[in-house]
Formats: sequence, structure tokens, C-alpha cells
Amino acid sequence: MGRRLLKTFRQTLGLTQKQLAERIGVSRQLITAIESGRRKLQPYIIARIYLNFGEETVARIREINNKYID
Repeated sequence: MGRRLLKTFRQTLGLTQKQLAERIGVSRQLITAIESGRRKLQPYIIARIYLNFGEETVARIREINNKYID
């Protein structure tokens, strides 16, 4: 999961940066920094996304990203 995929994931679910941050327990500023490329997406954030949204949801959004964005 990279920065573009994080943004696609968030937008596909209709979440703001603040909503995603709250759901996974990080700051909105961190989400902004990752999406803009100023910070790297760390494994602990990916783990929190999987725990909060489930592997199936993440896989579906990864398919969307691969089909339409890459």
C-alpha cells in the first residue's frame, strides 16, 4: 500500500483525512503528510488499516487502484 493507494482507499470509502486518521488512531497531519509524499507509509499504519477495515475491503480498493490509477 503506497501513498496513492492510501488516498484512493480513503476517497473510495468517502472518508476525510480526519475521519480516516481517527478511525486508525493517528493524526490527520500524518495522513496528509503520507498522501503528499512527505512521509512514508509505515507498516504499523498498514496494520491498523487492515485491523479496522478488513482484508477484503483493502483488497477491493487495491483492485480499483490497479485498474484505474496505475
